[in-house]
Amino acid sequence: MSRIPPALLYLTIYNPTLKPSTLDPDDEDAEELAHILFHTAREHAVSRDKILRQVGLAKALVNFSE
Repeated sequence: MSRIPPALLYLTIYNPTLKPSTLDPDDEDAEELAHILFHTAREHAVSRDKILRQVGLAKALVNFSE
């Protein structure tokens, strides 16, 4: 059996208390993007949607554990 060593796929630092400086009615994800302070991933090109899904999952886990 082949073992795969642990690896970090992405790292995101977010603060859900932050708000966007300007609200654009055309951008429905502006508030969610304002929460992200830092994001890096092993893949160089990561879509905005994938980042928001990863942060959304982290937020759901935090809310579930409260």
